[in-house]
Amino acid sequence: MSGIPDAYGFTATDARGGFGVNVLFADGPFVYHVGAGWAAGATSPPTKQQVVAVAHHLYKRVHAS
Repeated sequence: MSGIPDAYGFTATDARGGFGVNVLFADGPFVYHVGAGWAAGATSPPTKQQVVAVAHHLYKRVHAS
């Protein structure tokens, strides 16, 4: 996860073929989680790049003056 210090990005699958993309990062006492999950066969799930872009947007908003 470039651009967000100490962020952790991961994907996950479940036994039925569901899939998820997640990004976690902390700022002081707060932890932020941006994620999306969907069932197997979903017709238009979000891409990993879209989830990462949302995490970057949130990070910039958290750090705006």
